[in-house]
Amino acid sequence: MVLTQPDRPRGRRGTPTPTPVGQMAIDRGLDLWRPASINAPEVLADLRTADVGALCVAGYGQLLKADVLAGWPCLNVHFSLLPAYRGAAPVERALMDGLDVTGVTIMRMDAGLDTGPIVAVGERPVTPSDDAGVLLHDLAVIGGDLLAGVLDDMAPGSEPVSRPQPQTGVSHAAKILEEDVRLNLTRSPIDTVNHVRALSPHIGAKLQLGGEPFKIWRVSVADVPVRNVDSGWVDGTRLFLPSGGGVIEVHEIQPPSRSRMSADAFVRGWRGGLDVNLQLVRDGSATVWLYGGVQGKHAAQLLAAGRAARDAKRGLWGACPRTPWNPFGPATTGPGSGPGTGGAAARPSDSGSGSGSGKCDPAYPGVCIASPPPDLDCRDVPFKDFRVLPPDPHRFDREGDGRGCEG
Repeated sequence: MVLTQPDRPRGRRGTPTPTPVGQMAIDRGLDLWRPASINAPEVLADLRTADVGALCVAGYGQLLKADVLAGWPCLNVHFSLLPAYRGAAPVERALMDGLDVTGVTIMRMDAGLDTGPIVAVGERPVTPSDDAGVLLHDLAVIGGDLLAGVLDDMAPGSEPVSRPQPQTGVSHAAKILEEDVRLNLTRSPIDTVNHVRALSPHIGAKLQLGGEPFKIWRVSVADVPVRNVDSGWVDGTRLFLPSGGGVIEVHEIQPPSRSRMSADAFVRGWRGGLDVNLQLVRDGSATVWLYGGVQGKHAAQLLAAGRAARDAKRGLWGACPRTPWNPFGPATTGPGSGPGTGGAAARPSDSGSGSGSGKCDPAYPGVCIASPPPDLDCRDVPFKDFRVLPPDPHRFDREGDGRGCEG
């Protein structure tokens, strides 16, 4: 007997379509139930009439309430080595964290979130080439074998042998949200690689390149020098991105409104920019905006952040376009312009040179600094007001102590 979620409308025509488990049951001629709620009294009565001996749960998507948990041994196939990675996304979170080993736990369910006693465990080493799709497939195979063994060992009407979960080593694998799919290229190259493979092939890591939304599907750590910190670059048919002071190579990418493609196919056809949108950071006394090729609404946001930093007499790091300009000067006049309202930033000839003006380091053209007073010399900047992003402090280390402008 197979229980799964009801058919859902899918496709442009909204045709009711079975779940993958439901379709498999139909293809194999198995007895298929699709209740709206497994906790409904009539469903429980039908399960008792069918003389069900145990309920085996894997990604079912419904909460099993007390009457269900008390009525049958409920065995959950969970894709982690419990008590680590309890929750909705154990495979993705394990890959993001760079685990070397993960596995499957067969657990007797209780009222908590993946807190029930352990019945069986199977391990699986994680290789550098694994993405979430490969790992999920292999864990499903391991879990199926484990579950079959547990059921074979259970006598009719008996309970499976189990042991309590350890009290140490508890961690949680929260559901993947929108903020989790955006790449943060201030992180180390290996962290970025792990993030990408955790979201492949089912979600995709999102990144702004040249102001356009892309998905990144496959990358690797590249042992090449950093050419830019605010932009990707092409070398022959290879595509590289900066990441946390190092470099990653992109092997598979998806441009907006296009299908996934290899990096060399993308490089041959792409005519847009490769500037990288990093992030806006507010950290206590510092405000940081990093964006390669600032334009449009991002320029307005940068301008507002610069004014706020100036008015609060705080330092600010921000990214400049390749052509030096003053992102922190007064807005141009006209509808909607003015402090903090999104007006366009003035060019240097319009801005004057008062406190809050920006300068671009000629040795590092992707970065502007604004501070009261504006100066690249760290000795004139209160350390408590600054943090270095991206982490390349030696370019601004005026005292030779390796600290750069980080406070």
